Amino acid sequence: MKKELLRISGGEIRTPAGESVRDIHLLLREGECISLVGNESSGRGQLARLFAGEGSLLRGTLWVRGRAMQEYSRTAMETQKIYYLDTHQPFMNCLNLAENFFLMRHSRMNKTVLNQHAIELLTQQVLEEYGLKYRADCDIRTLSQLDRLLLGIVKAADQGASIIVLDEVTRGLTLPQIRQLLALLCRLKEQGIGLIISDNWCNWFEETADCLVLLQDGQIIRKLYGTEEFVQQETLLHYTPTRKVDAKVRPLQEGEHRQKVTLLLEYRDIEFSIDCWEGQSVLLHSFDHQVLEGCWESLTLEHSRCRIRFADETVDFAGPAALLRRRIVFWDADRPETLLQENLTPEENILLPSMPRISPQGMWQKNGRRILTDESFWGQNMLREEGQKPLSKLSVLCSRWKLFHPRVLLMHNAFSASDRDGRTALLRYVNELCERNTTVILLEAADEFLRGYTDKDVAL
Repeated sequence: MKKELLRISGGEIRTPAGESVRDIHLLLREGECISLVGNESSGRGQLARLFAGEGSLLRGTLWVRGRAMQEYSRTAMETQKIYYLDTHQPFMNCLNLAENFFLMRHSRMNKTVLNQHAIELLTQQVLEEYGLKYRADCDIRTLSQLDRLLLGIVKAADQGASIIVLDEVTRGLTLPQIRQLLALLCRLKEQGIGLIISDNWCNWFEETADCLVLLQDGQIIRKLYGTEEFVQQETLLHYTPTRKVDAKVRPLQEGEHRQKVTLLLEYRDIEFSIDCWEGQSVLLHSFDHQVLEGCWESLTLEHSRCRIRFADETVDFAGPAALLRRRIVFWDADRPETLLQENLTPEENILLPSMPRISPQGMWQKNGRRILTDESFWGQNMLREEGQKPLSKLSVLCSRWKLFHPRVLLMHNAFSASDRDGRTALLRYVNELCERNTTVILLEAADEFLRGYTDKDVAL
C-alpha cells in the first residue's frame, strides 16, 4: 500500500493579497500526481503557492507524512521535503551547474574543503540517473528556460524531495519541450515522489495525473479519477467549446482597400520575409523554443535589423517606444511588468497610449470619461463603480489596444500565458482587431492551440 505524503483536512487558505480558497480536502500518496484545474480566478494558483510560503491555513490542518505542520513558510516546506518550482529557477549565474547543485543544497555546514572534481562527478551521476545530457561544469547562463526547469526539478529530487509542486511551468514551452518535461515527471513518479501541478495548460498533464482537482470561485467542486472521468471536466467547469474558424483572407467590404504588409525578420543573420495583408492574423511558430525567443528579442532591440514594409512606407524597428509612434505595438506576456503601470488605475492604463489623441493639451479626464462610458464601442460601461468586480489585467490590455487601434500588433506568448477562458477572450479580441484592419502577428509557444484560428501559419 502506498504511503501517505500529504493531507489537508477542512483547510481554508488566505493569501497576503486577501484571496482565499476554502473547504480544501486533499490527499497525496507516494508516486501520485494531482493536477489542479480551473481558470486563474478559481483558486488553483493560491493553493499551489501555499507551498511557496505565500499564504497560510486559517482553518484545517496540513499533514506531511502523518505530522501536522505549524508553520507555512517556504523554508518550513523545504524542511519537510516539499519543493515549489515555477518559471524562475533559483540558479546562480556565477556558479557552474555542479556548484549550484552542491553549494545551494541544505547542509549542516560541516564541510570545510571543496573538492571540485568530486562535486562535478557526483552531479554528472545524478544527471545521468534522470536521463539528462548536460555537462556538470556547464555555464548556467547558456541554459534555456526548459534546461533550467528540468535541472531545477532534478536538483529538488537530488535534495531528497518527497513532494514537488509545479506552478505554471509550461509558459513559453513548445510541445516537444513539454513532452520532455512529462518524461521526467514519469521518472519521478516511479521513484515514489508525489507531484502537485497547477498550470493553464492542464490538459498536457492528464496522461501523468492520477487525479484532477477541479476548482471554481475559490472552492474545490469535484475530484476526477482516471481517464474515463477526466472527460467530464469541461462540462463541470462550464467551459464553452471554442469554435474552429477557416483560415482565409477576410473579404473586402465595398469601397475598402487592403494593403500588403511584409515583415522582414532577422535572426542570427538569417532573414525571414513574411507576407500578409492588412487585417490578417499570422502565427509564427517553431519547434525550437530558442528560435522563437531569439526572433522576439531581435524585434524588440533598440537597434534592430528588422523592419516592416507597407505599400506606402518602410518602418525600421528601433525599439518599442519609437514604434509606438508609428502605431506598431508589442504585447509580451513573458514580461508582465512592461504591460501595465501598477501606479495607475485600470481606466488610466486603458487610456495611456491614446492620451495624445484624446487631449493634446493634457486635459484628458473629461474626454476619457466620455470614451470609457461609450457602451456602443465597448459593449459595457468601462468605468467601474464601487462594489463592481474590477477589470482583469487581460481585459485592460485588450481594451487598451482596441482603443489605440494599432496598424500592427505583435504578441508574444499571450495565449501561452492565459487560461482557457482567457484564450477564448483573446481569440475574440484578435478577430475584432483584424476586422478593423489591424495586422496581428503572434509568436507563440502554444502554437498547437492556435492552428486553424489564424489566417496564416508560418514555420520559422
